[in-house]
Formats: sequence, C-alpha cells, structure tokens
Amino acid sequence: YETFVCWAKSMISQKTASNAGAQSRIDMLTQYVADLDAGRIELTTERVDLEKQIEGLKGDIEVADLTRQKEHADFVDAKEEMDKAIAALQEALEVLGTATEDHKTGVLLNMGLGE
Repeated sequence: YETFVCWAKSMISQKTASNAGAQSRIDMLTQYVADLDAGRIELTTERVDLEKQIEGLKGDIEVADLTRQKEHADFVDAKEEMDKAIAALQEALEVLGTATEDHKTGVLLNMGLGE
C-alpha cells in the first residue's frame, strides 16, 4: 500500500508540474494572440523577407535572360562562321576533285617509284 501511495504522490506531483507548465504556455500564447489582434505585434518580417527574396530572384532572372540572349547571339555568329567554313571546304573538295580527276592512281606514289 505504501508503494502505491508513494507512486501516486509522485505521479500527482509530476502531473501538477506538467499542467502548470502547460497553463503557463497557454497564458503566453493567449497574450500573444491578443497582441496580434490589437496590432501591437505584426508579422511583417516574413513579408519583408519574402519581398526581398522576390526582388533578388527577379534580378537573377534578368541576368539569366541577358546571358541567354548574348549566348544565343554568339551561337548564331559561330553557326554562320561554321556554315561558311563548311561551304569553303566543300568547294575546295570540288576544286581538288576537278584538278586531280585524271590522276586517280596517286601521283605521289608514282613519283616515289620513278626515283
């Protein structure tokens, strides 16, 4: 019986302390809500922080757009240059083909045999 009484007293004191802590938290939160309702506390820091973040992201988007436009212009210029180079190489192949159409057996090989 004494063990039960000791356990009960221990549980009652733990629960009393727990309830007192919970009541203190309830009182604090009730006061906080009352301050919010009265306008003494505003939740503006989150809004301001998010607005700053949005402005930063808008700036990043503008920089990315400008970079993309410059890279696209560079690509177009490089593509035009490569197309011209390919056309020049194809023309050179045609000229070489026309110039050597009578020497299909290899002029350089024949020169080495004659010496």
